Amino acid sequence: MRKSLIILVLGLLLIASISAAIVFGFRLWRPRNIEVVFDRVYNEILASEPAFVRLNLESMLVHTKASNFGLVDYSPDAVLKRSKAADDWGSYLMEFDQHELTQEKIVSMTILKNELARISTSKEFEHYTFPISHVWGPHLENEKLFSILPLRSKSDIESYIALLQEIEPQFGSVVDAMEIRRKKNITLPTFILKRVIDQCDRIGSSVVDSTVFVRSFEDKLNEISLIDPQSKERYLSDCKAIVGGSVIPAYKRLTAYLLQLERPSLSISGAWQFPNGTEYYKHCINRHTESTNDPATLYEIAKVELAWIEGEIQIIKELTRRKEPSLISAESVSEIQMQLLPLNGANWYIPSLATLAVSEGWSLYSAVSDISNQDESSTMRYMSYLTRNKLATCTMLIDLGIHEKKWLREQAIGFCLKHIGGTVQEATDVVDRIIVDPGKATAAKIGLMRYLELEKMVKKKLDNEFDPIEFREMLSRNGPTTFEFLEIQVDDYLSSKMP
Repeated sequence: MRKSLIILVLGLLLIASISAAIVFGFRLWRPRNIEVVFDRVYNEILASEPAFVRLNLESMLVHTKASNFGLVDYSPDAVLKRSKAADDWGSYLMEFDQHELTQEKIVSMTILKNELARISTSKEFEHYTFPISHVWGPHLENEKLFSILPLRSKSDIESYIALLQEIEPQFGSVVDAMEIRRKKNITLPTFILKRVIDQCDRIGSSVVDSTVFVRSFEDKLNEISLIDPQSKERYLSDCKAIVGGSVIPAYKRLTAYLLQLERPSLSISGAWQFPNGTEYYKHCINRHTESTNDPATLYEIAKVELAWIEGEIQIIKELTRRKEPSLISAESVSEIQMQLLPLNGANWYIPSLATLAVSEGWSLYSAVSDISNQDESSTMRYMSYLTRNKLATCTMLIDLGIHEKKWLREQAIGFCLKHIGGTVQEATDVVDRIIVDPGKATAAKIGLMRYLELEKMVKKKLDNEFDPIEFREMLSRNGPTTFEFLEIQVDDYLSSKMP
């Protein structure tokens, strides 16, 4: 009896030790070199994160050997693993003492922490973001990948063929992810599903030799002079066999599944229709802009802004027609291009993670250049700025209209045609992209407004000591970052200028 009790106690101690190792092990073996951390975050999270991969595919191929490159895994387990890793690495980055880091590393760490936080907070709304749509998804991205995948050696050839074999299970993970959403009554709108079905059917109904997977492979294979003709023929035969035996059938099965989804789908769209959709939409806006403003408030602000911009444009057109000088009311902004820090090695991907509103807002903010003079060239530049500002304001209103105000698709298309112009198809493309990517179209306008708020605040505090050129050079010093970081920069700048 005593022996059994001792064994039981030892067993419990062993279990406790294992649990402690799991809990604390993360801290015990994590690197203290920040560069190594950047590299690990890239390999463990970002290299398989769908949004990152589709935006950085060409750069990834430059920095990653073809033999180490894999297709994105959309399975629920993969999503959970990335989210858990983002939690762990984000928490770990908080432990680094910034006083021991260079300015470049501080900037990189700040941007990376923001991205990891985005991934972590996104898990609550994971099922609201679709793995496939008419503008993204493996059915489109794989064509791009295999068209640019390098073939320079036997190893590259074998990696290409191995990746082809991953398409079928990858599509299976997409179906699993979509099925989870279907069971939660979350499906793509009918009109989006139709577009995706057409895209998949284009490959599914193709003959083997006409697919980009075979054509690209054959063209690149023929350029390799160190491989004999017989080996080339064998490799090409293997490629065709995989495309015909698994790749095209995978597209057909995905098409068949999407057709099943289409039947009960609805032609309504917008984040508002999801459970807890209001919070989800706030999350989407915050993800792209760092703004915590209520969407309804943003909508009213954008309406007022659009009325002002269209009024300004109309006045300038009328004065130009009369050949009278235009009174330019916007404040002068110098043209300063944001300079990226010279990032190398593991840091190469950091600038692509900057908050979207920071980079897109800067593009608008810097466009208001030298418009204080009342001459013809200044008027033309001001008109160009107003036109770009109007586009950003209109797309923001469409975004907020669809996802907050419950606009119908047709209503959004009509608004686009009236205020932006273009063809019906162009307007439809704008609206459909906004439908599947909530919040993104608010980035440019909100970014512009945040820059203008920072400038106004600094002007007020420095008064006659305000130097617009110096201020904008300070903002652009570290390239695209986050507004949280820019606000710290502004505070430090004010501290250095105040007596």
